[in-house]
Amino acid sequence: MSGMKNGALFLFAIAAAGCSTPVPPPQEPTPIVSVVKARSTLNNAMNTKILVVASTMNTVAMIDVVTLAVNAVTVGKDPVSIDVTPDGSTAFVANAKSDFVSRLSLPSLNATDIQAGPGPQSVAVTPDGRSAVVRNSDNSVAFISTSTDAVALVRTQSIPAGFVISPDSSSIWVLDNNPTELERISPGVPVHDITPLPCSKAASIALSGDATVIAVGCAQPEGIILDSLTGTTLQTLPESFTPASVQFFRNSRYLAALSMNPGFVFIQNTVPPWDNWVLNAGDLSMAFSINSTNTGLAIANNGSDDLTFYSIAGLSNSGFQETDIPLTRGPMATVFVDNDQYVVVTEGTPMGGVSIVSTSDFSVRNVDFIGAQGILNR
Repeated sequence: MSGMKNGALFLFAIAAAGCSTPVPPPQEPTPIVSVVKARSTLNNAMNTKILVVASTMNTVAMIDVVTLAVNAVTVGKDPVSIDVTPDGSTAFVANAKSDFVSRLSLPSLNATDIQAGPGPQSVAVTPDGRSAVVRNSDNSVAFISTSTDAVALVRTQSIPAGFVISPDSSSIWVLDNNPTELERISPGVPVHDITPLPCSKAASIALSGDATVIAVGCAQPEGIILDSLTGTTLQTLPESFTPASVQFFRNSRYLAALSMNPGFVFIQNTVPPWDNWVLNAGDLSMAFSINSTNTGLAIANNGSDDLTFYSIAGLSNSGFQETDIPLTRGPMATVFVDNDQYVVVTEGTPMGGVSIVSTSDFSVRNVDFIGAQGILNR
């Protein structure tokens, strides 16, 4: 069984069409750490267009999940993360091996370069649309004004491992990993509230929709840290369960955490009585996504070449119905699009591609897109 592949292909659904351009030769990709917004700020009632970042090809593309049409534009070296303004007019792309962020006008895909710090690793637009937040490869976070492209740098305590944004855009909680702590900063003036965490190696971060609980997946010791901003709780996990990623259910106090190997999704209430469930997944589970109504959960299993789909009738022992959907190209990650009618799955082998799975009959259609190796699920 192989380990996690390097590289990433990121998806974000938008209403747009673009212009075709040639793609450059492949470059060595950069490993990815997730950036996640508060779930209440995301809109899963999306249309048929998705933006795709192929890091090994230095390319951003648009794919129509209905017609399968693909349009592409060249950006910087090793693009690893993308986000779109709430009005759908602009996308920002973090290029890990170029010291700039690409600003893309939509739907034209015209690109402008913005210097925002060394080795940008990830980008997310604040819910109010005023700033694009960039996590750099040094101990800095950049705020790019979406109206003027002006850049303000904030120095953090150590190199950030990830961050979350509050629904009102007033606070960004940065996950530092040396030592492991939460650091709150502001788009305007640095706040630098520091919260130490009982963890020596953090793996992931998520924020509840009401912005009252921050969840951190901890690899050492294996567990989930729940920080209510007034107190911290460490919830232990099943043996050998390392939370590679965490995600809140929409408008819910329930949290889902993914273990890659063995492949499981652990679902837990973030308040007492701490009720929980463990859902089986396939070998080398890379990523998962939850639909907008909390009725579907999709897990990409790289080692077993399939997609595990759980229909959720309710959070109870009898509420989960499993369907395994065979795929062939090494699934890396998933995202729900077009009012949850489709699950889009990126695949990493042999050349990469995109599979579009219908949530009504689980039929599969494929798009070949060289350089597609994984996604950051937004």
